[in-house]
Parts: sequence; structure tokens; C-alpha cells
Amino acid sequence: MWHSGILWKTALCLAIAYMMGIFIFTLIEPSGIHLAWIGAIGVGLPIVLLLSWLNSHAMYRFLRQLRQALQLISQGRFGQQLLIREQKEMSEVLHQFNHMSQTLARQVARLDRDRQELRTVFQCMVEGVIVIDVQQRVQLMNEAACRLLKVTYEESVDRLLWELVRHRPLVDAAEAVLQATTPYRCELALSAREPMVLALQGAPLMGPPLRGALLVIQDITEIRRLEQMRSDFAANVSHELKTPLAAIQACVETIFDGAINEPQHLLRFLHNIKDNADRLHVLVQDLLALNRIESGQTTFEVTPIDVQANITSSLARHEPQAASRQIALNWSAKQEPILVQGNEEALDHILDNLLDNAIKYTPPGGTVTVECEISNPYASIRVIDTGCGIPEKDLTRIFERFYRVDKARSRELGGTGLGLSIVKHMVQALHGKVNAASKIGEGSCFTVMLPLANSELHRQKTDSSPTVEMIQS
Repeated sequence: MWHSGILWKTALCLAIAYMMGIFIFTLIEPSGIHLAWIGAIGVGLPIVLLLSWLNSHAMYRFLRQLRQALQLISQGRFGQQLLIREQKEMSEVLHQFNHMSQTLARQVARLDRDRQELRTVFQCMVEGVIVIDVQQRVQLMNEAACRLLKVTYEESVDRLLWELVRHRPLVDAAEAVLQATTPYRCELALSAREPMVLALQGAPLMGPPLRGALLVIQDITEIRRLEQMRSDFAANVSHELKTPLAAIQACVETIFDGAINEPQHLLRFLHNIKDNADRLHVLVQDLLALNRIESGQTTFEVTPIDVQANITSSLARHEPQAASRQIALNWSAKQEPILVQGNEEALDHILDNLLDNAIKYTPPGGTVTVECEISNPYASIRVIDTGCGIPEKDLTRIFERFYRVDKARSRELGGTGLGLSIVKHMVQALHGKVNAASKIGEGSCFTVMLPLANSELHRQKTDSSPTVEMIQS
């Protein structure tokens, strides 16, 4: 269009120049037709050259502005606009360029906005997201993935996956995703300093050719641990209920088979039935108490109480048990009261469980010592025994339901395996902390820390999920 307009204007100017030259020189010399043509050339040629130069200069300025605008666009400065010229050919081109520039600016802005939104979504995801190419080179990794794989974002980009993570199952799973034609799912057990179970979902990025794969990983270690605990809990409850029920059933069958007519044996079987029924009752009561505490159905009225009075009464209740096993109970109360923010019933339950365990697992001739001191903003209550101690591998699990270090001995002593778990949850309900320390052959120390009354700790909002600490001394 440009070229046709320029040629048309040039031809028109040339024709006019020639006609003017011929007309002028014909008037001057009517008979000199050759002279008229020479004059036409002499007059028309400068006019044509002048018009051509003006047209070329205008075109040059137009192209220079267009080039500058394109350079700015290539630098990312979109939305450039050019001044509309009067020439029809140029004005149409300028209109098209301005429209293209505006459209490009809007599309780039929208793409940038979408990219920022997508980046924000990736960064806020709990699941880890990894994008790799066909060589397993990382193209994108969000913060959750960096946190799970313990790498930084800077060192992850454009690195091979097997260079970042030294876990063969994850690398093999990534290769399987690249080879798959449908979404791929699996669970990975990663062996490291802290074992981890990951759920991986991936899909190849299809295209001619294959462009890579998208991997989504989620840490399900805690979920699997809780599932295992639930399975163990169901198995343990079944076993704990089955044992006394089997004993009761055996005694009843023996009585029906003839022992009812033998008074000397009947009394022994009835005592056995009563003992196992009492064991079942204690087990059911502990299960119900634990369930109420865990579900938040049990609430304690928290008031300032003197913890030393509760310790004294609990020691008095356990004195006969300790005397029968030739175990000395040591406790020295302080003159000034130690007030904690607690509940009488809950504190008695906590102390009774700890003292009962200490006495049961201390050999005859040993000692059980109770200490209480102020460790601002807590009051620390320690129950120390000279028993057999707890192995390190078991120390972190003793507050779990039904967990026993010595299962045979625990059942022989009549324990349900729920005492320490109840202690843990009751201490948490009172906004305190509990920890255990032990050495094999030297004994164990259980420490309960309860907030002091009117302390700064109780003026603040109490943490809704206090922690339970397990310490190996």
C-alpha cells in the first residue's frame, strides 16, 4: 500500500511537471517543440527531485519513529503509541501499530498477573510442587517442596533432581512419572536422619515432544504414625480386655463343671473372678477418662491450691503399698506454701499415678523421693525412684497409650498401660508440662511443672497445645 501510494504521487508530480514545462516553453517559442521538451525536462526534473526528497524524508522520519518504538517494546516497555500522520498510507500503518501495541501491553499485563497469582498459589500450597524437564532438571520448586527436601530455592533451580535429593525412591518415582501416560501415584519411605513418608502424585507435561513432568509431594509421616497408633491402640484394647475376660470365662466354666460343689476351690475361683472384674472396671474407667480428656469433654475448675498438701495426702495413701514392698518414701515439705493454678482432683490423680508406678517398679529396699520447688513461673514436682530405669529407645514413648517397657512385668503388677498417658493429658489440661529422665540401673525421674498462681504465665493467654517433653539424662 505504501509503495502504490508513493508511485502514484511521483507519477502525478512528474506528469504535471512535464506538462507545465511544455506549456511554458510552447508559449515562449511555439515552433520549438524540441526546445519545449528540453525545457519541460529542465523544469520538471528539479520539481520531481524535490518532491521525492520531501516524501523520502517523511518516510525516513516515520521509519525512525517506528524503529524506536519497536526497540522500546523489545526492552519490555509495552504500550508504545505513535503520532498519527495525515498521509493515508502512514496513518493506517500507525493505527495498526498502536492497536497492536495496546493489545500486546494488555496481554503481557494479564500474563504477568496470572503468573504472579500462580506463583502465589504455589508458594502458599502446603504440598510441595516440583516441575522437571525430561532430563529431570528442576524448572520450578515451591517453598513447601524446598522445606520437605531440605534445600533452598536458589540451589534448586536448573539442577538435576538426583543432585538435590539423595533419595533413590524419589528419583525413580520421577522417572516413572516421565514414562507414564496417565497420572501416577505412590508412597515413598525416605530413609534419612529423620525417616519420612511422602505421598507423591505426578503427571507428564504432554506435548510434541514431551516437555517434562509435574510432581506434587505431601508429608504423610504424621498421618501414618497416627494410623499405626490407632491400629496398635485397637489391638492393645482388644488384648487387655480379652485377658481378664478369658480368665473370668475359665473360672465360670470350671465352677459349672463341678467346682461349685467344692467350697475350698469355689472361693478361690470367685476371688479370681472378682480380681479380673476389678481389672476390667479399672481399664474401662481409664479408657473413658482418657477419651473425655482428649476430646475436651472434661474441664477442670482451676483455682490456686497448695501443691504440698496434695503431695502429703497422696504419700499417705501409698504408705501401706510402699511398706508392703519395703520401700521408703521420702518427702520434705517446705514451711511456706507453694501455690499453683490447678485442680485438686486432677493433681491427686497425677500424683497417684506417678507414685503407684514408682513403687511398682522399685525393688524391695529401694526409695521413692518426692521433691517440690519453685522454678518461676512454674512449680516443679519430681517423683524419683531407684528402680530399674527406662531404656533410651523406650523413653520417648512411655506417655503413649498402652505402651509398656516390660509388658510381662507390667501385666503381672496389674497396670493398664494408660496411667502415664492420663498423666500427660491432665497436665496439659492444667497448662503444664511433664518430662521424664532415666538411666538404666539407676532409676527414673518424672517431673511435672504446673504454673504458679498469680504468675505472669497465667496472666497471658495459655497456649492451646502445650508440649510434652521427653528427656534422656
